[in-house]
Amino acid sequence: MSTRVVKQFEDYWIWGILALGVVLGYHLLTLSLIRTNILSGISLFGLLLSLALFSVRKKVPFLPVGTAAGWLKFHIYCGLFSVVLFAVHIGVGLPNGYLDVSLAIVYLGVVSSGLVGLGLSIWIPKQLANCGEEVIFERIPILQRQLRKEAEGLVESTGNGEFGKFYISQVVPFFERTQYSHTHFFNNDRTRQELLNNLRAKHSFFGALERESAQHLEALIHTKYNLDRHATFQGFLKGWLFIHIPLTASLLLLSMTHGIIAYLYSPRFF
Repeated sequence: MSTRVVKQFEDYWIWGILALGVVLGYHLLTLSLIRTNILSGISLFGLLLSLALFSVRKKVPFLPVGTAAGWLKFHIYCGLFSVVLFAVHIGVGLPNGYLDVSLAIVYLGVVSSGLVGLGLSIWIPKQLANCGEEVIFERIPILQRQLRKEAEGLVESTGNGEFGKFYISQVVPFFERTQYSHTHFFNNDRTRQELLNNLRAKHSFFGALERESAQHLEALIHTKYNLDRHATFQGFLKGWLFIHIPLTASLLLLSMTHGIIAYLYSPRFF
């Protein structure tokens, strides 16, 4: 077993023991008649605030406050640990009242979307492993335009022969826009293969210069296809944030409202 795997198991054990300690600690506090719901609520809200700091950390990567990988690890473990605190806070019963039910639903939405995001962050890099070097999402349109200009340059260099006619009739749509497609999720490259097969079928009609340009165009088609995969997967991952982050903001707002009401209508903390 590798050192990395052993280290991961050590982390799981540490957090597992900590979670068990919290559950037992709150149980002992309950037996001593201390109002653990207030204490667990404050602890849970503090943990949620610390989880929200991960988003802030990503926006200011230049600050010397730990690595991005370390913050991600902290975010994942604290998110899982919040489930324990949430279970302790609500107890064995179900929440009642519009605010409590809404808070529970939003919390479960945050946890669920977080787990989905964790799965995507593990799965998507594997899908992109064979798509060339890593590409920054914001640079993809620029690189695509460069490929299109390079392809158009090949057509201009060969004149208005069969190669140019083929490019205009079949290749232009491929280079004009990002080919977002669900087929990327299933590693289905039928569109690219059909385009390449049609191009190769035309080789016998091309002149020597056109055949050389056709080979170069094949390489550009492969590169464009990989950029489309990057755009699809990275765009999907960024789109997920538009679900997770608003849910997190709503959770914090509902939690503050819940805490204020609990404080105002609670006769005492302990």
